[in-house]
Amino acid sequence: MRPDRINPIVFPGVRGLDGKSPYGAADACMAYGTQDCTDDGLPFGGPLPWESSVIDFSGMEEAESWTVRPSLRTIQEVIREVGDPTKVILDVYFRQPFVLDEDSGLRDAGAIVATFGISDQALLDVLCGEHPPQGRLPFALPRTRRSVEEHASDTPGYADTTDGALFDYGHGLTYEPQTPTHATGG
Repeated sequence: MRPDRINPIVFPGVRGLDGKSPYGAADACMAYGTQDCTDDGLPFGGPLPWESSVIDFSGMEEAESWTVRPSLRTIQEVIREVGDPTKVILDVYFRQPFVLDEDSGLRDAGAIVATFGISDQALLDVLCGEHPPQGRLPFALPRTRRSVEEHASDTPGYADTTDGALFDYGHGLTYEPQTPTHATGG
């Protein structure tokens, strides 16, 4: 068994928490044969324990428990098909501060819109100029995976790291809405 799939927790007297068993072995279904499982396939999303450090899009593409929709490969194909990445608007639904790693090519997009559960219609209204974008990032986005690894988890932002933040906490762009001018017939 791969070492990264071994649960390091040791809890004397609890089956599966012996520091030698795989993650999930302590689940009531596995350890005691009960019908109700507590580890039933990540019902709230997120990675398997051995993939919890994968937070960059290139790594998530290869991981078995992360799902990126559309896939990174599909996004990269669309960017190539458009021909000019600066003409691509990328909408990323953030559940956490993912790393938009350079290898993914996502940073090349002409615009990156961070959303947190917005409707398609609201997104289109903003992109088409019906309403100005508003809101700010509720966290800093690390520039690289190294930023995350070097970061002291009890400090805000990534100023304490070599690579720093790609976007700081509170980042956001907007504009003043323009009143449309209509031609008048005469």
